[in-house]
Amino acid sequence: MAQPKSKVLFLDETWMRIGAARRSTLVAPGEQAYVVVDDTTAYAARYDMIACISGERVFPPIIFSPEDREQWGRKGINKAMVLYYMEHILAQAAGSLDLFPLSLVVDKATSHNIQEMLQVFHDNGCQDMQTIW
Repeated sequence: MAQPKSKVLFLDETWMRIGAARRSTLVAPGEQAYVVVDDTTAYAARYDMIACISGERVFPPIIFSPEDREQWGRKGINKAMVLYYMEHILAQAAGSLDLFPLSLVVDKATSHNIQEMLQVFHDNGCQDMQTIW
């Protein structure tokens, strides 16, 4: 039986170099419509993001700066960072939905350990998370 779109969450990670800004964007009223970029090389500062959505909402993401990654001792996102996001942000946000059961869809990245991910949800008050695909 298929679950309603509100009960299926999708999690993924991505990154962007500061010099790789898009050529167009939405701009808030009163803000400048351009970004000044000093470094457009492959060595420009890289920012990593972990985000999660359902069919009905966007959950708060986490963004790791170059300094954050240095503290983690990583060049990119690893399992500990994914579990940190789930523990400190996603478990509480998903648990507050009061929807049962919840399912999470992730890709086959090595940073995704299904059992550990499920345990983090349960340890942090989100008993509604039943399945991780």
